[in-house]
Amino acid sequence: MATSGTASKSSASAPGSSNTGPGAETGARTLGIDVGGSHIKAAVLDRAGGPLDKPARVDTPVGRPPEKIVDAIADLVSPLAPFDRISVGFPGVVRDGVVLSAPNLGNEGWQRFDLAGALTARLGKPTRVLNDADMQGLGAIRRRGLEMVITLGTGFGTGLYLDGRLLPHLEIAHLRFRNCFAFGARAGAGDLLAGLAVGPIGIARAGLGERVARCGVRVGSRGSGRLVLGSDAHCSEQKQGRQHGSGSS
Repeated sequence: MATSGTASKSSASAPGSSNTGPGAETGARTLGIDVGGSHIKAAVLDRAGGPLDKPARVDTPVGRPPEKIVDAIADLVSPLAPFDRISVGFPGVVRDGVVLSAPNLGNEGWQRFDLAGALTARLGKPTRVLNDADMQGLGAIRRRGLEMVITLGTGFGTGLYLDGRLLPHLEIAHLRFRNCFAFGARAGAGDLLAGLAVGPIGIARAGLGERVARCGVRVGSRGSGRLVLGSDAHCSEQKQGRQHGSGSS
C-alpha cells in the first residue's frame, strides 16, 4: 500500500533553515522536495504553496545508498531560502515517514529506511514524507467524491481519495494483470495510460490494442468517480504546502 508519512521532530538547527517560535505556523515556510527516479527537485514555498525562490534540481543518484541521497538533498537545498518545515514526495511505499520499498531507486537499503528521521536530523526541521503520487494528487483533486490521480514520469504512480482524504491503496504499477504484464513495466506506463485515458482509439494508436485485449482491460467512463492524469514534469508546487495542512496524513 502507498500510505502517508508523519512528521519527525528534532531540536537541531541547520544552515538555510529559520527558527520556529510562537506564531510561526501562521506564516510557515515549507521546503518542498520531490525525489524522482531521474531528478531531485526542491523549492521553498509559502503557506499558499507558491514558490519563494527559483526551484533547484539535481540528478538522482540512482543505485546509491539512501544516505547518499540524503547527502544530495542537503547539498541541493543549502542555498535556498529559510524554511520552517520539510515536505517530501518519494517514489515508493512510505508508512509513517519510513520507506518500505523504492524499486525505481535501485538499492535494497531503502527497505525500512527512516527518511523522515534522517532528513530531520540532517536539516533540523520537522519532516513529513509521502508517496509522490499521493502528494501530487493533493494538489490536483477537487476534494469531492471518489477521485483517482495517475502520474506518469520515470515511474507510474497512483493516488486514491474520497472527499479529499487519502485512502489506502495498492501500488498498481507493480501489479500483474492476469499474469500478463506489470502496468508500469512491459506495456510502458506513458503509452498505456495515454491509451486508457482517451479510450479505444487511443489504445489502437498506441499499438496496445492486442496487449490490452489479451489482458482483459475494459475501457470506459462509467461510474461517478473522477480520473486526474498528471505528469512528473508538471507537479504542482502546491502539493507540498498542502501536505502539512491536510487531514490526509
